Amino acid sequence: MNRNTVIGIVVVVVLIVLAVMFLQPGANQQATETAPSTTTTQPATTEQPATTPQQPATTDQSTTQPSTTQPSTTQPSTSQ
Repeated sequence: MNRNTVIGIVVVVVLIVLAVMFLQPGANQQATETAPSTTTTQPATTEQPATTPQQPATTDQSTTQPSTTQPSTTQPSTSQ
């Protein structure tokens, strides 16, 4: 191997090591974290904690009374 091949292999190995160091998830979060933008228009959504599901309102058919409509007791006005 000549000198240029050895230098090329060393450069590639160094680049791979640096890429692995900087691209690992969770590595150096404080150093690479940027401040949140103040121009965002959408508020941050937070996930709501899970609650017990609500039961749908059911009516007991045996106790409900049918609605009755009463006839109108007002007399229509007669124009003269």
